[in-house]
Amino acid sequence: MDAVHTLAWRYVAWQVMPEELPMAAAELLAAGYDSPALCDLAGRARREETGVLQALLEAAVGELGVGLPTVGRAERYLLRDLALRLLSGAATALEVAAAVSGVEGEDADDLELRFLRVAGGECCTRCLTDVQLYNPEAYAAWETDLRTAAAEL
Repeated sequence: MDAVHTLAWRYVAWQVMPEELPMAAAELLAAGYDSPALCDLAGRARREETGVLQALLEAAVGELGVGLPTVGRAERYLLRDLALRLLSGAATALEVAAAVSGVEGEDADDLELRFLRVAGGECCTRCLTDVQLYNPEAYAAWETDLRTAAAEL
């Protein structure tokens, strides 16, 4: 997936915080992407006003032919990315559960919704950590269900 597109959906899905945008823009420049707004964004400070950073990101991705996705679309990319990361070993089950906190899945298809429901099945990652400590069999069953849902996705 294109790095500009990935930054756009990750920002909309709250995987990249506004203060991280200048560094993300600098990384895109280093990777060979270029646009006036991207250069401007890369030169900004982390403490710049969020609205300014967001406006520059929106302009930069637009200049690069991408644009910001809707929240629903960004969540779909996030769910699929998390499933791949879990299956590849790049993310743990607990990291996946933490990452889906707040994801509503309003535009998700059936497989994405199943993955989301399993990942967010416990109330929070602290509860999952308690289950892992005090009921390892239940935790293992949840992790197996999560991996199965990820593989189906």
